[in-house]
Amino acid sequence: MAMQVVDYLDEYTTLCQSKSTFVVRSLQTSLEVAIEGGEIPTEFRLNGNSDELRYTRLNDDYLEIILIPLGPSPSAGFSYLKLLDVSYNEIGNNGAILLAKFILNDKILETLILTSNCIESVGAEAIAKALHINQSLHTLSLSNNSIEDIGGMSFAEMLQINTSLHTLYISGAKLGANSLIALASVLQNNSTIKVLDIGENASGRACLTQTLQNDVMMHIARMCRLNGELKTLGLQRMAVSDWAVVDALADAFHVNKGLEILGLAGNKISRDGGVAIFRALNSHPTIVNLDLSYCSVQDEGAEAVRDMLLWNSVLEVLYLTYNRITGKGLVEISKGVAKNQTLSKIHLWGNIWDVFACQAFSPLIGGPVRKVRIGSMDDKPYTKEKIRKNTNENFQLSAKIPDPVESEIQLDRSVTFKGAEVFMKSPNCAEKLESRLQKNNVDFVFYATEGVLRVAKRSLD
Repeated sequence: MAMQVVDYLDEYTTLCQSKSTFVVRSLQTSLEVAIEGGEIPTEFRLNGNSDELRYTRLNDDYLEIILIPLGPSPSAGFSYLKLLDVSYNEIGNNGAILLAKFILNDKILETLILTSNCIESVGAEAIAKALHINQSLHTLSLSNNSIEDIGGMSFAEMLQINTSLHTLYISGAKLGANSLIALASVLQNNSTIKVLDIGENASGRACLTQTLQNDVMMHIARMCRLNGELKTLGLQRMAVSDWAVVDALADAFHVNKGLEILGLAGNKISRDGGVAIFRALNSHPTIVNLDLSYCSVQDEGAEAVRDMLLWNSVLEVLYLTYNRITGKGLVEISKGVAKNQTLSKIHLWGNIWDVFACQAFSPLIGGPVRKVRIGSMDDKPYTKEKIRKNTNENFQLSAKIPDPVESEIQLDRSVTFKGAEVFMKSPNCAEKLESRLQKNNVDFVFYATEGVLRVAKRSLD
């Protein structure tokens, strides 16, 4: 195997010299370490948002330089590459066609990440056709590429044949109603796909009437009813309406006993839809992670959250940021959190905190902190970038996990309650309270100045 690494490095550097282009130093270093007796790399992470490639993104021509030394078949080239990450680059249709030719004969590669490139329907079709034959690739991400309906339809066709792919990310791909319905129909009987993210595809249906948009949701609901193998479903920013939830989706989620992670952030779900979802999950046996950030469930939805937490013994993570919940609703949620024994993480920033909500939640996270550092004052919660940044990390292949913070907390924004004071027993908050939740598992924090309790957004970056 060491000789394969030597051969790959030699051919790779030679190609770079012949084409008068740069060498990716991180890749070269990892190969040199392997030659010297170190661990042989099984992953090529060449994502364009890394420090090294931020200003020199990879294009179709450079992708060819990466692929040529891999050889036409595993026996002829680098036979242990299991992950290739070329996300956030400038790879287009030609590069996708090169990758399709490579995976057509490859039997080693398991994960291919092409997020945020320039691939269109032609490139997507080529990759989908290659997956008719390839049986080694398990994970594919084409999110934030404009593959549109034609590309989506080619993946629906592929899923009728392929039996190895279990994770598919195609969010933000400008899929239209036809491809979404086709995917949902095929997945009614598919038993191999475990993770599916089709979120952020509302723009592809923007010209449709509400009736046709609801028809798409009806097909997705039917898929959820019939497919008990799906574990993760991403439907964030899909213009899901209350009607679609109440009439179809809520009951489908209730019936499905395999789903574990459900993403519904940034949709048109308000009180009725929120209540329907929370009631459907009152005693759901499998869902452990629910994301309804950037919706509008309001206080009625918060009361349903309380009831759900009183009954549910499985849910571990709940995202409810920016849901127009007032202090009254937050107090109700705190009652459910206090009684629930499984919930370990909850995000509630962006709602309308008041004194009573602070009083209710402060003991649940161990009371106020002693020291704070005020950071960014950014407060633009409804932009597309903000929603995407804060959406559940389960729908990102490389989620950033925040470092634990103890006594000193970085804050993005704080809220002071005018005309209402909460006097603590000690101005310095020396009394230590028993926590129901760990501070690094919530996105809010409390602190006291001169005996007044205040709430602030805890930075998770």
